[in-house]
Amino acid sequence: MPNSNTNIKKYSYLKDIQESNIKLENIYSITRKFERYEIKNGLVFGKGKNTKRTIEEIFETNNKINILIDLLNIGRLIYNDEMLEKENKEIYKYDNKYFEKPHIFIDISKINQDCKRKINNFFQKYGIIQNNNYNLNFFIRRVLDLYYTVELWNKIENKENYGEDWEKLQFILYPQYRSKNVNYVKKGIAANIQEKGLFQYEKNKYYIFDYFQFNCKTKTFQILNMCNDYITLAYYQLESVMISKENLDVFHKCKICGDYLDYERSSKEYCDSEECRKIRQRERTRKSRENKKRKELNK
Repeated sequence: MPNSNTNIKKYSYLKDIQESNIKLENIYSITRKFERYEIKNGLVFGKGKNTKRTIEEIFETNNKINILIDLLNIGRLIYNDEMLEKENKEIYKYDNKYFEKPHIFIDISKINQDCKRKINNFFQKYGIIQNNNYNLNFFIRRVLDLYYTVELWNKIENKENYGEDWEKLQFILYPQYRSKNVNYVKKGIAANIQEKGLFQYEKNKYYIFDYFQFNCKTKTFQILNMCNDYITLAYYQLESVMISKENLDVFHKCKICGDYLDYERSSKEYCDSEECRKIRQRERTRKSRENKKRKELNK
């Protein structure tokens, strides 16, 4: 589907999503930006005055892979929190019905302040889709689904020493795909992404859909591919990257804290957090002093 806005930058390595033929730069969402956000009673609430974001603003946010990166960094923080117990569950209950889907359950009341801050920052950055609140338990469960899936793929692609995490991460796959055989694991990863992290009952609720409108600026009718869920959008982004990456390591991590880095600056080795900047500065100071001492000794 041709893009009506010719001024928007296209990213050549992000090709059409396989089979669905939906381009990332053509996926929009309807969001509301609030003045502030509050986590309370298992929900993320938007507070104060809110504004509906324009199509152009939404476009600029959602065609970037930063949504996927930001969600992965929330998942990484939860995964690495040793004080936060993760309970593996094979069955999920909804509306008095049981569904077979491996997922990780945590007590959201015990989430640490760093994690709450990152979640708050995520909604501050992107807004809340169609509503003034978001179920935090639902959000974190699906973020962990996404994080485990990507980490498995990273280990395979980077030919890492799988270690203890290998079996732990494989739990997110259906039992028939948990294996020492990498090909079976890859099939499991594909199965997870094909579902876009959804349960059966969710498939009619969170998806990509067509939206028909008249564009007053271009004076033309147009069809937009809309998305009503951030994590669904992140899975579509992930599909595209995995298909078109061509042996390019897209997901770089900070060498200090392990956060995923902005994909647009693949040469970066460190994130921009204040803590990591201080650590880098101390390391540069230490090396500078060592070099100075070495030069003095060699005089």
